[in-house]
Amino acid sequence: MLNQNPTNQAHELELIKESKDGNGSALNQLLRNYKTRIYSFILSKGIKCHHDVEDLVQDTFIQIYKSITSFEFRSKFSSWVLGIALNIVRNHLNRSAQYKYNFVDSQDAVLVDNNVGDEPERSLVSKNAYKDVNKQIQQLPSQLGECLQMICIDGLSYADTANTLAISVSNLKSRIFRARKELSYS
Repeated sequence: MLNQNPTNQAHELELIKESKDGNGSALNQLLRNYKTRIYSFILSKGIKCHHDVEDLVQDTFIQIYKSITSFEFRSKFSSWVLGIALNIVRNHLNRSAQYKYNFVDSQDAVLVDNNVGDEPERSLVSKNAYKDVNKQIQQLPSQLGECLQMICIDGLSYADTANTLAISVSNLKSRIFRARKELSYS
């Protein structure tokens, strides 16, 4: 999904159009394509309980189902989906007392690399690299880590990330600069 080839992008675009027209199987295919990415994204936001993550993924799916007709192709579909997931996670964190003062343990929030296939050595190296990067990002202040996560890990554009976080692009660039600067001192 991060580096889709043109054929996959065209197929996704067709699925989105069909979903907007009420095709349930096209929407189901879109949701299957994004499940792992949404799951990883929610994990990266500090939700530790597996059941909570599953519930939030389902809540994201429900919101996508309810809102698919309002998607207007002004941003990438992935940005729109992750924006919905981010809002659902924020609502959950604001309402849930157990997360109010909970700090993320980087070992519990591990990113997934879907590009390694069946190569065990490459998978292990990739998993360890993601753990290291995730650990460093989790040590950043939340505003900086969130921006870096969305730009560098999730592959969102500056415009889409700024839109999702409801900040200006210049503010986002400033946060990315500060995050990278802090990581360079680590």
